[in-house]
Amino acid sequence: MPGIDGLSELFESARGTGQRVEVRGALPELTDVAPEVGTAAYRIVQEALSNARRHAPREPVGVDLTLGEEDLGIRVVNPLEGAAPATEATGGGHGLIGMRERASAVGGSLTAGAADGEFVVEAWLPAQTAVRTPTKRGRKTP
Repeated sequence: MPGIDGLSELFESARGTGQRVEVRGALPELTDVAPEVGTAAYRIVQEALSNARRHAPREPVGVDLTLGEEDLGIRVVNPLEGAAPATEATGGGHGLIGMRERASAVGGSLTAGAADGEFVVEAWLPAQTAVRTPTKRGRKTP
């Protein structure tokens, strides 16, 4: 599964398609991010880049990643000039709905939408997730 350490390769791959990806600042040291958070972050950035390429192919995409003491912040922005605004996708695992589900699955949040002539995707993910899968302890089978 791809993780946070695959972001540099993801950016280069996007650039290989002709997409102008501008990573603002240096990528933070992300070794303290839980593996499931790293995977969610990778998939969120991947989908945001894909949406930008689909809806505004000639516009540059700015990517900011910030690692605080407890949170990983993700911000992906592209101008809307000449582009059709993104709409909610239907079905789980795709588009904006899928990004929100990935953020929520690790205890984070995601917003996406048009603001001031740009399309902005912002996610806040806990660096170390506390989300646990429920167990089936104590259940009796009929």
